[in-house]
Amino acid sequence: MENSDSSFEKKTSEALRLLSGIAQKDPRCLEKFYDLYGNLLYSVIYKILMQKEESEEILQEVFTILWNKAEQFNPERSSPLTWMTAIARNAAITKIRSKDFRNRKQTGEFKETLLSGSSEKDTSFQEVFDSSLRSRVQEAIANLSPEIAILLREAYWSGLSQSEIAEKFQLPLGTVKSRIRTGLLELRDQLKGWNV
Repeated sequence: MENSDSSFEKKTSEALRLLSGIAQKDPRCLEKFYDLYGNLLYSVIYKILMQKEESEEILQEVFTILWNKAEQFNPERSSPLTWMTAIARNAAITKIRSKDFRNRKQTGEFKETLLSGSSEKDTSFQEVFDSSLRSRVQEAIANLSPEIAILLREAYWSGLSQSEIAEKFQLPLGTVKSRIRTGLLELRDQLKGWNV
């Protein structure tokens, strides 16, 4: 345990040093920071977008943001990893919410369907399955306590972030996070066997 704590502290210390260099516009520090956190940040972005090219594009944007705003980093508020992960996550979510991304995604899905040559029968089956699954998920959410169900609906169907939900319902952020996590665990139990 001490080794992992020591390794984490060394990495954090190195990241702080590199952020200071990036704030001074030293490109070598940016390269080293990329080597230190690039793969991790890419995985955060990819997990949200689920598209390789788009994720690479957003990663580049994230490092451009880092280059331009490194001096805004405050080590008293967060670690370098937490700060960069938040920037990456926010950039990916902004991309998802953009009209351009939704249009490209729909066009890509249309082309995939067209090229796959799927028959009407397959499409009909998928629509019935999706509808059935959607109904099952909605039923499972309805079985949750109301204070959890409403937060899950806001997070996953309205697309609000946990911070936005906390603000909307005037709840502490920790309460929102806890209720959403509890809800997801309960949903997992209810949906076992559905291959969700």
